[in-house]
Amino acid sequence: MTRIVFRDRSGKPVAGAVVAITTAPAEMADIGYVTDNEGAIALSIPAPGSYGFVLTGANGGRMIASKRLAAEGEVDVTAHAMG
Repeated sequence: MTRIVFRDRSGKPVAGAVVAITTAPAEMADIGYVTDNEGAIALSIPAPGSYGFVLTGANGGRMIASKRLAAEGEVDVTAHAMG
């Protein structure tokens, strides 16, 4: 299991956002994940590699992020406002 903690550019957790995985090195189910109060989601990734994300906040604001992920562990990811 991989735990991904999304933070904005100031380091604040991106809590309550719907996360869509936009790019992955292997086939993934088309599922939206919702970040918890710490800005985190947990998922099983099919293969290590580069992943892309779009986060949609409760206010409708959107952010993008990308990160190289390992099969297990925890990683912080900085999300940037789309714009």
